[in-house]
Formats: sequence, structure tokens, C-alpha cells
Amino acid sequence: TRTPTHTFTPSNTPTATITPSPTLPPEGLRGEQNLLPSALLAANPELYTLGQDGTYWRMGVGSPSTNPVYTLALPADMLDTTFGNNAASRITSVEALIELATWNPPLVLDNAVYFGVMLQAVDDPAQMVGVQLNLISDGVFNIAQRVGDDVTLIAQRSLNGNQARIRLTRDNNLVALYVNNEQIGAALELDQPEVLPAIYVKEGGVIIHIRAWEVILR
Repeated sequence: TRTPTHTFTPSNTPTATITPSPTLPPEGLRGEQNLLPSALLAANPELYTLGQDGTYWRMGVGSPSTNPVYTLALPADMLDTTFGNNAASRITSVEALIELATWNPPLVLDNAVYFGVMLQAVDDPAQMVGVQLNLISDGVFNIAQRVGDDVTLIAQRSLNGNQARIRLTRDNNLVALYVNNEQIGAALELDQPEVLPAIYVKEGGVIIHIRAWEVILR
């Protein structure tokens, strides 16, 4: 008669210990804060990757896409977790250094090589203001204000290396727009208590490199 062998009884599986987050001060972090690490958590990993030399983040995709625009906005809860004390209500400025890296040449004829930086309302992301840059020819861009889906041309400028430093400064309900420290048109109204920083790019055929992305919190 076959004698069954002893069955091993597994021990309890140890529970992974969650590493505690650094303790934030009650008033939250203030001053200049880097958004790039948080952006990695919010982004589509197929459209936002670290550059080969580790000095920039690559955003966009070279192949055609059925989606017109890819927008990377940092959610309010993520901002609050990272910076504390309702950070979305304390943003006074957002700034990004962006380089247009590659594009599909036929898109230039359709005015479809573009990217931009904006602030979106937390409660209604359709309410947004920002700056949009459209490539006209290598090194030459149309610079426009964006309010919602409306884009208004303000100026045309040459940009060395197809690179621009874009800054949005918020004072109460007015947002002033700057490209390379030059103000772009009059300040725009965004009457919202909480806003999200966002970067967008034409999805499909356009790739940008984000070399810096920061907010200032009061």
C-alpha cells in the first residue's frame, strides 16, 4: 500500500512594507519645484520617455496617430501628494524649456507642427489658457495665445535650435504669457481657484524634448 508523503505547509507570506513619503510641511512646499519626476507618473509611457543622454524627456510619437493632440497634465491629487497643501491653488508660475526635435515635413504645409504650454482649470479642463508655437520653417515659428480651443496668432519669431523657454505667470485671475522672456500679447483671464500645469504636442509626426519643467508655488 502506497504511503503518502508529508505535505509541506507554507509559512505566511511576508507583507511588503510601504516606504513612507517624506513628511511635507503643513503649509506645503513653496518656491520653485521640478515637475519632471511627477510627470513620469502621469504620462503615457509610450509618448513620454527619458532621452538617451538623460538630460531631457522625449514627448510625442513619430508614427501617424488618429488623435490630434497629446496633452500631459499633472492631476491635482498628484500635485497635492508631491507638494502638499492644495498645490493646485498655489501655482503662481509655470515654465518649460522645450525643443522641437523632429517632425514629419508634410505636416508643416498643413500648419500641423505645434506644441504648447498651458494652465487648465481643475474643475473644467476645457477652460485653459496658454501659448502655442507652430513651425513655419526650420527655426521660424508663429507664436499664439490659446484660450480653450481658440488659437490667436500674436507674433512670428526665429528661435535658435528650435528651442523656446515658455513661461505663464498667474496673478489672481490674470495669466501673462512669455516666450524667451518676451510677453506674448495681453494677459488672459482664467477665473479659477485651482489650475493644472500642462504641456501638449501634435500627436503623430511631431516629437519635442522637454529639458525643464517647473512651477513656482506661493
